[in-house]
Amino acid sequence: MIPVLSCSTALLLICQYPCQSPWYAPFHQRPCGFLVAFQNRTRDYRSSAWCTFPAQRWTLPILPADTGDDLGTIIFSSVCGKYFTLSTVLVVALLLYTGHVRSLSVDTDDDLDTISFSRACGKYFTLSTVLVVALLLSTGPVRSLSVDTGDDLGTIIFSSVIFRHGDRTILGSYRNDPYNNQTKYWPRGYEQLTEIGEDQHFKQGSFFRKRYNHILPETYNVNDLYVRSSNIDRTLASAQAHLAGLYPPTEQILAQPNIKFQVIPIHTTDLLNDKLLKPTYSCAKYKTLLTYLKASDEYQCVMNTTATVQREVAELAGDSTFSSMIYDILFVEELYGLPLPKWTEPYYPQPLENLLLFEMFITSSATKELQRLSAGPILKEIITNTKAKVKGTLNPDRKLYIYSAHDSNIVDLLQGLKVFNGILVPYASAVLIELRSKADEYFITVSYKNSTETDPYLLQLPGCDALCPLDSFVELTKPLIPEDHTTECAEEVVAGQEYHFEIPAAGKIAPRLL
Repeated sequence: MIPVLSCSTALLLICQYPCQSPWYAPFHQRPCGFLVAFQNRTRDYRSSAWCTFPAQRWTLPILPADTGDDLGTIIFSSVCGKYFTLSTVLVVALLLYTGHVRSLSVDTDDDLDTISFSRACGKYFTLSTVLVVALLLSTGPVRSLSVDTGDDLGTIIFSSVIFRHGDRTILGSYRNDPYNNQTKYWPRGYEQLTEIGEDQHFKQGSFFRKRYNHILPETYNVNDLYVRSSNIDRTLASAQAHLAGLYPPTEQILAQPNIKFQVIPIHTTDLLNDKLLKPTYSCAKYKTLLTYLKASDEYQCVMNTTATVQREVAELAGDSTFSSMIYDILFVEELYGLPLPKWTEPYYPQPLENLLLFEMFITSSATKELQRLSAGPILKEIITNTKAKVKGTLNPDRKLYIYSAHDSNIVDLLQGLKVFNGILVPYASAVLIELRSKADEYFITVSYKNSTETDPYLLQLPGCDALCPLDSFVELTKPLIPEDHTTECAEEVVAGQEYHFEIPAAGKIAPRLL
């Protein structure tokens, strides 16, 4: 049997025998019989994929494929207004049919033309159906198609949405960074939302206007909406842009002589006291637990294995110590068309991307105790508000809560719910926790919208259906909910106790770094 190593993004290896070269070696040096690799181009994941053989290389216009986790999602996008080749579409059709993927979205690169597939009730489309759609798309008679699987998820009556800020400037620079002149390259300053980021959140806000139009009046009212942001410029600005899309100006607003938009309050607090969106900032127990986890065999194995890479990158960057955040700097600079230094080629995007993912995100909520302290507070508020909505005790009786936050918040929450796919969170991504009513019963759906161009992906929590009964959702998440976050953060940690990674995502990322 051919051994298969399946990673949720960035790399999918199907090897005839184990690869002996370092995973970050150039493709042509890897002794693999078959390789498919995905490289990110932007946070919207426009990418290329290729299959490499000993003497042959060919390219397909494919976006990231996720075949190894609960999301089970493949996304396609036409990047030049062209249709997919028949062979490309048929491959995806077969993947969908055979069950290797659970959903498929195809964007033909215009504003309206999107084909959406999804697995319904554990059943896949018949092969004939999928092949007909593939042929239609490939040959061009149709430019868009929507397939209704007959699912009835009920009616959304209440929602909590937590999103990452939009596209931003670099957070800082490394010593030898050729683009560390803020005035020249980053006129808005470091850490700031960009025009692209503003547009991303305006689009997301417009999407949510359509999604929640049945529960959210077009004119803002304090009894309908509450917006909370971390006290960081880029999240506050993202919330403003998002609200501009969510609440477009009404005729009455446009008739006003000066202000042509709806003014909506955004609530925040200082970082030290932000137990909701920065819950680990001043949590002593969390920091101690994280220190112990970094002493674990799993963490040290990854750090030791990549020690040479870390040392080389630090020296070339001119820094005294290595920081995996250098990946983020390079990513943003490349995104803005700035040529990267030649020395970065062996290290960027990989292995720096996976080092950042492992060190800064996977590790941060890799145990139940860490998840309880990081994701617990926001999840507790969401569940409390949702239960109050059902009981009729939510005061004010709002329809929507919005939380403008960071990629770390998204990762912590998804890891706590055991549905994180091991992919860096794109700008403006959102997690939707929606209360639905169906047949006089209440359910929760959790969805992930990781692009401005695609609909949210419905997630299925382990131990529950995608349409999860409210009581079941509450029971499943109970271990994550702190009774009193402040009290738990002050608790002492047992010295000498060993701590280990407990989450599936760590098992997917670590092999890429070993």
